[in-house]
Amino acid sequence: MAPSSLTKGAISWITSGEASAVGLQPTLLVTELKQVQTKQPQQNDRFRLVLSYGSHLQQAMLGTQLNHLVKDGRLRSGSIFRLLQFTCTTVQGRM
Repeated sequence: MAPSSLTKGAISWITSGEASAVGLQPTLLVTELKQVQTKQPQQNDRFRLVLSYGSHLQQAMLGTQLNHLVKDGRLRSGSIFRLLQFTCTTVQGRM
């Protein structure tokens, strides 16, 4: 998939809540991906991503049920993917 196929404006649509309302499934780029430390050792690994469509960036957390994509190397920095499901939450005053 070419970078020109990224969904322009997707970050604004997602953070405003409009993407869910219209069923948007944007194509985005992973610009950064790293494992984060969890407070409790028995918890599953967590991965923080930075997503973009070229102009704007948005931090995201990968659902633990998708950790295998990172561990298998199918999702990494530079990956282009279609976002089929997502949930927006505010944590410490940030979306």
